[in-house]
Amino acid sequence: MVSQPYVDAEGREIRLDVFDMGAPARAYGVFAHSREGVDRFVAPDVDSEYVGGLLHFWKGPYYVSMLAYPETEAKKQLVRSLARAIAAQIEGDADEPGLVRQLPARDRVPHSERYFLHPAWVNDYHDFGDANVLRIDGDTEVAMARYRTGDGGDSPAVLLLIRYPGAAAAAAAQASFTTA
Repeated sequence: MVSQPYVDAEGREIRLDVFDMGAPARAYGVFAHSREGVDRFVAPDVDSEYVGGLLHFWKGPYYVSMLAYPETEAKKQLVRSLARAIAAQIEGDADEPGLVRQLPARDRVPHSERYFLHPAWVNDYHDFGDANVLRIDGDTEVAMARYRTGDGGDSPAVLLLIRYPGAAAAAAAQASFTTA
């Protein structure tokens, strides 16, 4: 991680944080966890979200966050210029992980996709409790999204796709989940 404040002569600050997540899928996972939309603020081929002086985006194995608060038009343009320069230096693309691309598109709530490799995040949409009943670990990929059910209710359905490292791990998780 690199964290760098930029301060002008009047003391106005822009804070830049760059995280090397080690793999594009992990960078996507961090970005997707907190986003509410995708606006392409940085570039047409970079997933980003800019809201009120806060920008975050991912590209390749990097997750980048910039805070320019309080927001001004000048700071907004500076954030955009700096973000574009940073993104141009990052090799790699911004393709969603393969498991996320397997989530059905029909009736999916826009930008509700999540991707992770840690059991804590499964409770983002549905409370499975503190026990790791699905046996999610660093070798287990999870893609999750909300879906409209068409029943007029306010609570969308949640679909989880889980890729275990092998049949034995999947069977153990199934047994754990069934027992729970």
